[in-house]
Amino acid sequence: MRRGAALIAWAIAAAGMYALQFLAERKPDLDAGVYAYAKAGCGDYPGFLSALGYWVGSCIGNVSYWVSIKSTLGAFFPVFGDGNTIPAILVASMGIWLFHFMIQRGSRKPPLSTRS
Repeated sequence: MRRGAALIAWAIAAAGMYALQFLAERKPDLDAGVYAYAKAGCGDYPGFLSALGYWVGSCIGNVSYWVSIKSTLGAFFPVFGDGNTIPAILVASMGIWLFHFMIQRGSRKPPLSTRS
């Protein structure tokens, strides 16, 4: 039963990826993210709802990942409990903010080494 659900989820994800690839090839001038396609195809409000849905999903995803990590660490460090204790929340918040600032800073290419 679980394998069937996983296969369905992978099929939906694959269909979404192919749809995005198709849209990217048809509209190469749209480069503001996934919501740009909804905005171009359906208008401002659906574009906003698409961006809002993406943002809410990302927030929920980050929280669930960190609760899961802290719950797992709670098996080794009792202070984290089931991922819902004050220390677990504080450490998870620090982790989320650390990743935020790392992403905000961006990536930098390392300098090219000089050839002799």
